[in-house]
Amino acid sequence: MKMPAALQALVNVLINLFLNALNITGFVGWVGTLALRYGGQQLYEDWLKWAHDHARAKEQSAAKEAANKIIDDPNSTPEQRGKAYEDYFNAGRKP
Repeated sequence: MKMPAALQALVNVLINLFLNALNITGFVGWVGTLALRYGGQQLYEDWLKWAHDHARAKEQSAAKEAANKIIDDPNSTPEQRGKAYEDYFNAGRKP
């Protein structure tokens, strides 16, 4: 997923400030700018993946507890048990 334009502009400004503070210019500055820009994009993507995984784990935990209650109930029907497992399996997935 591409970083939003406003965030990308902020990252570019911070990169320029950082490289200017270290007095890095020319070819090395250009290479440094590219490395930091694409590294920032990777950090953004990693953060999005972590946030999604964390939210899904919380939803699956709650769904697992609900499914275990239904599965452990001797009066529940096979359809109820199947639906409880399906809800647990699909908890937190993107539509």
